Amino acid sequence: MWLTQQSKGVTDVKYRCPRCERTTCSLKCCVAHKNEASARDRTKFVGIKSFTDADMSSDFFFLEEVFRSTNRAARSRSELNANAKRYSSNKKRKVATAKANPSGALINPDIPADWLARFPIAVQLFAEHTAKRGVALTLLAPGMSKRARNTSYMDVKKNTLYWRVEWVFPSAEVPVSHFEERVKDGTALFELLRKYLNPNQDNVAVRGKLKKYAVPEWERHILLLLRKEFTPASQPQYYRLDGNQSLESNLKRKAVVEFPVITVALLADAEKYPVAYDAIETVASVETSADSFTLKEVMSWFVDSELKPTAYSASYVCNNLSKHGEMMVYASVDDAVYVDTTHTPYMTHKLPCAEKFAVHQVRFCTLKDLVVIVVASDNGIQIYDGTGEECLSEITLKDTVGADVEGTSLGKLLVLEKEEEAKSGEGSSSFDVCKVLSEHEAAICCVESSLDGTLLASSDNSGAILIRNPGEGFEVVHRIVIDEYPATCMTFMAENWLVVGFLTGCLRLFSPEDFHLHAEVAAHTRAITALDAHNEYVASVSEDTFLNIWEISSNKPGSGPRVKLASSQAVPNDLLTGVAFVSTNSLFTATYDTAHLKFWSPE
Repeated sequence: MWLTQQSKGVTDVKYRCPRCERTTCSLKCCVAHKNEASARDRTKFVGIKSFTDADMSSDFFFLEEVFRSTNRAARSRSELNANAKRYSSNKKRKVATAKANPSGALINPDIPADWLARFPIAVQLFAEHTAKRGVALTLLAPGMSKRARNTSYMDVKKNTLYWRVEWVFPSAEVPVSHFEERVKDGTALFELLRKYLNPNQDNVAVRGKLKKYAVPEWERHILLLLRKEFTPASQPQYYRLDGNQSLESNLKRKAVVEFPVITVALLADAEKYPVAYDAIETVASVETSADSFTLKEVMSWFVDSELKPTAYSASYVCNNLSKHGEMMVYASVDDAVYVDTTHTPYMTHKLPCAEKFAVHQVRFCTLKDLVVIVVASDNGIQIYDGTGEECLSEITLKDTVGADVEGTSLGKLLVLEKEEEAKSGEGSSSFDVCKVLSEHEAAICCVESSLDGTLLASSDNSGAILIRNPGEGFEVVHRIVIDEYPATCMTFMAENWLVVGFLTGCLRLFSPEDFHLHAEVAAHTRAITALDAHNEYVASVSEDTFLNIWEISSNKPGSGPRVKLASSQAVPNDLLTGVAFVSTNSLFTATYDTAHLKFWSPE
């Protein structure tokens, strides 16, 4: 029939055969094709007496084809975001991410920039307002069971967040499943549990299954636990929630996948649930009383940040901001960027280099009375003067530590020595590798020295931290092994107290005498990317987009310091990679893939 249509000079397709999907140009040609075709009409009525196994098989395969077609069409609509509610007017909330991230910077380099825009508008609003309330919300892909069960939403008119809450009772007589469809975030947790555990005629059957929980004064005999997300299944950790506080207060500064799943455990079983510390506790004395865990909301010191353009974007490496006086440096892919803050706007320039290699770290260092900028790259070590305009020395590490182009990736530490040369009559300087330290068995993560230069701390990928004494030939004087998670950043405070940030978001404080663990804080929900200390304050930034400032001081003479969260600032859509104090209450932060620094000052 198609050849016949071509011979007639007609190429427009108007009809399609329902049997074989052959296209024809007119109704007359379609009817003629149906009369001539020998293919069976798959939708033709077949009487029950003449119905055979072949007809059954044909109908079964036909229904499977229909199901596949509809499923494919539904998935195509989901990928194109065709199911989302559309607004005809050009209002601000048309796409929630347009306001949250005007620069287009990625929240995470592993996910697309428009990940939130792929969800319906209601989900976008919900995610935006959870971030404003300090909750690190993770949304699953459409089709996953927890995504389908999530009935949480944001009521914009009432400015109220409604959460879906699921309860888990591990000590119940029989497995039970209870949940709250939509709960105001201002509701206390004990208030939600009263309908299950307080005696009344409506919950007799429920209390029968929860005999161990439904006791007089049950509030004093239970623990409310929220499992910490993104921890290994073999090493679970649980936040202890305060039942007298609201749902909003309990979820602040915690990671939640879709909606909270709260475990209601008996106080007698507290040892079965390892604690994820949200408030500082001395490791040797952890309280197990339900009344001892009271979370206090912490306000931020800052209202908003001031953008300081630098023209070059920051790389995604830890501790990617180093400051000396009024000058700063940071890594930008295969360059090191120098920033002079004495000018308005800031003056920036790249450090001169003959060849381009990926930069892993750039720091200000002081050797005797000389301030230099040290760049660690794939090619080795480059040393520049304090203004970043002249390269003083370049050390290629291929011959020094083997075939690997980066010496520290082999677990080796290189000690550089400055030699004064007076042959030419000028005070020029040369730098050489005078010693190679090879006690580490894995790649080096970070290196930090004490304020007085008497101690050197280094960490590797295996989780080991070594403390050395430079005055005794860099001999290892202490070895710290907490777990297998590496330390991503370190800083020394006064009196050589060592503060260490870990890949798990944990912040640990080690004493200067024997470097035993003095205190531990669940500082962030994701990896800590940078630390900086100033007087009694330590600033920490993390992949969870929070900037926290900790006060580490002692209230009583002769006692060890305690850690207090002094300020907590959410920085939505910023993958923070560097932080540097300017004064006690003002600082700079660097953000991955953004061509500016942020200056934070008090309200």
